[in-house]
Amino acid sequence: MRAPALRLWLGVLIGVQLLTGRDAGGEQMYVDAYAAVPFLCWLPNLVVAEFLIRRRNLPSPRFAAPAAGPRRA
Repeated sequence: MRAPALRLWLGVLIGVQLLTGRDAGGEQMYVDAYAAVPFLCWLPNLVVAEFLIRRRNLPSPRFAAPAAGPRRA
């Protein structure tokens, strides 16, 4: 899912730069847009995953120490 998200966000960010009337060359707009794309590719996926986990009431990972029991020597 990262590759399609990367392409979508890259197009959106370049489009935003064009709509705001930014006066830069095409290559510079690409470089500027690509700087934020790695973060933006993961963020929606994490939000959707968290939403599904909470909606389905799935158990969260427990990082507590295990209960004390008999120890083996």
